[in-house]
Amino acid sequence: MKNFYLKHKTMRQLRIACLGASGSGKTTIANFIQEEFGIPFFPNSAGLVIPERDKEFLRSTYRWKENGHAEVIRLSNQFPSFGQTFQRKLLEARGRVIMNNEQFVIDRSPVDNVAYMLSQCSHLAPEAWVADFIMQAQDYAEKLTHLIIFPSLAKEIEVNGSRVANKYFQRMSTALFEHAYKTYFEPLMESGKTLTLNTWDLDEKKDLVRSFLSE
Repeated sequence: MKNFYLKHKTMRQLRIACLGASGSGKTTIANFIQEEFGIPFFPNSAGLVIPERDKEFLRSTYRWKENGHAEVIRLSNQFPSFGQTFQRKLLEARGRVIMNNEQFVIDRSPVDNVAYMLSQCSHLAPEAWVADFIMQAQDYAEKLTHLIIFPSLAKEIEVNGSRVANKYFQRMSTALFEHAYKTYFEPLMESGKTLTLNTWDLDEKKDLVRSFLSE
């Protein structure tokens, strides 16, 4: 079975992004896709993808300590310029992964950037800045061939020291993601190359992903 998929994937270049709230299972499935299809997985969390020079700027300017999502939210409200700078640098870092690789699977997407920018920055940023940010994210998203959507279905969110482990926050984030991709990424959603994983069962998820990527 695996050899079939490996042979199949050589016929086309797949550029796959997983999107959804923290703790929804994106990284697990991205690892599975790499193992099953041989597609390189590039982890895209902020701590891994933002260049060190940009991290140092955020640390020295805003005393950012890389303590996770809650800290980013707090600093974005305390210093509007931090939120805007952080989200822009993160979007550009993810954009480089998308633009510089022929084939990949990533566990974050430009939709993530728009969703979190809207919740954390848009109320404190000029409308022109928000519009430009969305356009940049749309340009990166145009390069994607497949989008896998992860609703927040877990009854309890794993505490990993980084994410906001609050099920109500994550459910709200799922609604925000839906707003972002339906409102600002309509061409991608209408392409037919999207899959929503409305199940928490890992084996079911894997079967759905196998079918989706082999079409």
